[in-house]
Amino acid sequence: MPTQHPSKAKVCRVCSEDCSDRPRTKDRAGNYYCKGCYEQATQKKKQVKAPKPVPPPLADAQDDSLGLLSDLAAHQASAPPNEANADTCEHCNEPLPKGAALCMNCGFNRQTGQRVLAAASPTAKAPRGGGGASNAMEMLKQPWVAFAVPMVVLGALFMVAQSDPEAALLFLGPQAIFALVVTILVLIRAFGEGVGTGFLTLCLPFYVLYYVFSVNESPHLKALYGATILTTVAVFFVPGFDLQPEF
Repeated sequence: MPTQHPSKAKVCRVCSEDCSDRPRTKDRAGNYYCKGCYEQATQKKKQVKAPKPVPPPLADAQDDSLGLLSDLAAHQASAPPNEANADTCEHCNEPLPKGAALCMNCGFNRQTGQRVLAAASPTAKAPRGGGGASNAMEMLKQPWVAFAVPMVVLGALFMVAQSDPEAALLFLGPQAIFALVVTILVLIRAFGEGVGTGFLTLCLPFYVLYYVFSVNESPHLKALYGATILTTVAVFFVPGFDLQPEF
């Protein structure tokens, strides 16, 4: 093989070896590079230009939180059964089931941080001086009270009218006012459900009974209207009351 002239040798600029018989490349200035040196130079150049990786925000906080969670999990696993399945109310220090949001002893809501009195346990002690008033209000909400109260009051006035005919107005006046008020309540509720229902209730006496006791869903209105019917019947038994016109 003839010896290549030194001026025509293709010498690699990196390793200074003749690369005329090997894969090579040449830059614009005419410098030669063997394939191995060129690839290494290219790789180093990419590494220099590539930006350094920036750690994500809060990376340390995430690692710390993961470590904290792992510590909590280990403590939970090693805790006794009663400690792992129970908790304590921050308000009254009563034991609670694990994960419970509401204390049934004092009504403290652990999620909102407020005390819900209505959710307290029935066995909790009632505040002094408020138990009687609370019980009275609850009793007044019962439908039978709406029937019993007017019956007792008007019944007492009816007995007075029975013993003294001149005092008949003591019964007839309050009874008429009571019947008028109940009739207005019935009409308001009937027109609230529909104009047709309201006009039927206003114009047809027998439809009123059907509406109040079948269509209407308010037990208080049923009780009031039942008391109205009984006290209206009692009007005919008041001494001195006569439906016959005088001529």
